[in-house]
Amino acid sequence: FLSKKVEPFLRTVINNKTYEEHGLAFILDKVISWIQSECSLLLELTHKSVRGFDFLTNSVFKGVVDLMISQLTDAFGAGFPAVFHKNYLIAQSFLD
Repeated sequence: FLSKKVEPFLRTVINNKTYEEHGLAFILDKVISWIQSECSLLLELTHKSVRGFDFLTNSVFKGVVDLMISQLTDAFGAGFPAVFHKNYLIAQSFLD
């Protein structure tokens, strides 16, 4: 599922072009919408029947973090404190 569904979707959304055109909030809103529409059944099934496995963390969140680190280098650059703080707050909201 990770390589066939999650990663291809995330690559279309988490990239520098989308970040520059729409910002981090837009990207993370798209990720949340996709999780709700495409992963709800798997989230429900794994939550109920697979002890010790967190589907969201292991299959989606890892891909989000990996792409944010590799593709959105400007989003969290400490050289721009106002941008860093804005994106930090957006990311915190996403995690909540």
